[in-house]
Amino acid sequence: MALPPNILAGIIHIGIYLFILCTCGILPGIFVIFALYKLADILLWKFFNVKIMRGTDVIMYLEEPKNTTICTCALILDKNEKSKKDLDGQDHYTHLREKYLINHFGAHNEVFRSVMIEKFGMKFWKVLPDTPKTKKITGNRIKKIDHDMKTEEDLVKYLLKFSEIPMPRGELQWDLHVHENYKDDKMVMFARAHHGILDGMGTMCFLSSIDGNSNMPAIPEMKDISFSLKALLFVISPILFVYSLFIDISVKNDPSPYTLKSGYSGKKALEISKTYHFDQLRKCYKSYNNAKFNDFFVGCIGKGMKQYAKELGYPDFQTIGVGVPVNLRPLPKDLEVPLPLQNCIGLGECEFPCSDDLQDGMKRGRKVLQDRFKVSLMWSSQNIQALLKFMPNALNDMLIKILSKSGQMVVSNISGLKQQITIGKYLMSDSYFITPNVFKAGISILGVTYNSKFRYCVYQDAGLEAKASKTMENIEKVIEQEIEKVK
Repeated sequence: MALPPNILAGIIHIGIYLFILCTCGILPGIFVIFALYKLADILLWKFFNVKIMRGTDVIMYLEEPKNTTICTCALILDKNEKSKKDLDGQDHYTHLREKYLINHFGAHNEVFRSVMIEKFGMKFWKVLPDTPKTKKITGNRIKKIDHDMKTEEDLVKYLLKFSEIPMPRGELQWDLHVHENYKDDKMVMFARAHHGILDGMGTMCFLSSIDGNSNMPAIPEMKDISFSLKALLFVISPILFVYSLFIDISVKNDPSPYTLKSGYSGKKALEISKTYHFDQLRKCYKSYNNAKFNDFFVGCIGKGMKQYAKELGYPDFQTIGVGVPVNLRPLPKDLEVPLPLQNCIGLGECEFPCSDDLQDGMKRGRKVLQDRFKVSLMWSSQNIQALLKFMPNALNDMLIKILSKSGQMVVSNISGLKQQITIGKYLMSDSYFITPNVFKAGISILGVTYNSKFRYCVYQDAGLEAKASKTMENIEKVIEQEIEKVK
């Protein structure tokens, strides 16, 4: 039986690496490998307009059959007097599209005129040239829709449908749909992008830069690390890999209704919570000693899931393996550019606590997350960008499939900036975000704080025994009980 191209490419890379290390010695060999990889990167870009895919790009394209890792959102935009002033006889959709969106999603951002290609078991970004033809191609990704959409329920139904539309890899990896008449004074922009090019935090930063007045980058970058630290990462990466591998494969999953027993079904279910004013929730978590919002959020999720699991006949459900691809640290009030290390992405599996006692769940959850992010900034918060981005992606394929084996759930929290974002001249008054089910996770729960309001969503495979509506209902019940306590 022939080996899959990515596995064959990984084996070939390992053989080349071993030959170089045996010939040159370990330390000189590491530098030779690093230099050859960078040289290949430079030559491919110079002569073929192709970039080697790496880091999170590669990881998010490790998709299971019947599951895609696409970040999706719906943004409510106010049609206020300020936005009406510059229309010049156009409707709001045409004005937004022609003046802001087409240029911003094409000419100014390479990532939005890139297509993913696979050759020789490797993944690459092919960047389309900045030409009128490319501008037309990018323009075709921005569409006006005329669905009957007047309520939040209508919006959520379309958001779910939008998230399920296939996204072929050989095409641009994003789409925008605009509904101009959601309300008399509001329109809604549905946006989706493959997780390989944007995550939740990146989406917020990107959107805020559309009007050209923001100092935030289109795609947030991490502060770079020194060459000597990168070299050190290469030297100690085998030790860190073994350590992290030991943690990940030892993650425990209790029998639960959140386990994908037969793989992905190809259908999704989505539930959006009610909106909470953040001051309400602040009173709740402040009522517990030294608690932070994320402790409270994790505790409420765990308690709600525990209570629902008991209803379905799983009384011993206490732990579920969770991947935390977006860390649970709040963004600073004013976004620093580039982002400091402690606010960047970390990947790791951890044992997520599901307890009937909220305080116990908060305490255990805090310890789990602290332990997971304590493995050193280089491996926990920086492992993907700083280590994997300098490894051939065929090796990333194999490594991540091992590291993500235990995760049945994804938990993320985007604590947005306190100031409101404008898209063009349109103030974004509200937002709905979906985080995808990555690797083998059957359920994702994403919390978003924006404009002093908090909302979260439950997005899961429809084939799970647990129903998204009942999971949402049980988590909301826990939050409501805590709000009542502090009134």
